[in-house]
Amino acid sequence: MDRSGHKGTIRDVSEFLSILISEARARSPGGDRPGPEQVGSRATLTTAVPAVMPSLLVLRGEDPPDDAAVVVRGGEHGLDDDVLRRTAERTFEDYGFHGVSVFVALDGAVERLCAEVDEVRRYGQVRLSTVGRLRQAGFTLLSAGRTPHFDIALPDLAGTTLGHLRAAFGPPTANPGR
Repeated sequence: MDRSGHKGTIRDVSEFLSILISEARARSPGGDRPGPEQVGSRATLTTAVPAVMPSLLVLRGEDPPDDAAVVVRGGEHGLDDDVLRRTAERTFEDYGFHGVSVFVALDGAVERLCAEVDEVRRYGQVRLSTVGRLRQAGFTLLSAGRTPHFDIALPDLAGTTLGHLRAAFGPPTANPGR
């Protein structure tokens, strides 16, 4: 389970939106009601609403991957704070949540995944984890895009959150698919 009590993989858009709304309410003063400092405050209201409506993220709705499934993030620097922030902010602009792309070896064949998936093959080094390690660290995997792509949803971009994500992965290693 992740920090908010979820099983680790979200299966449909309504569940995902429900989680986003409940987390936003939990972070706002007064829960789901605006606090006195928010009522009538144009600056607060305009900063809370994105300038551009995000695109709809289509989830595949498949069963969650097994905890033993290997998760691959491309690049020696793919888990550096600046790379994670830039990637997560781009995902937020596109889809309304902070997330980073990973690929999961659903059939256990890490070498084949690294050789066949262009987004991984192009990197000389990769970072590896497992679905279970990410779940234990409190992260949720979203089955977005085409299989075997997933997004790791980040609750925020704080240094501690990024550090927990980095700690859930091993050190950079040679890409076994090259």
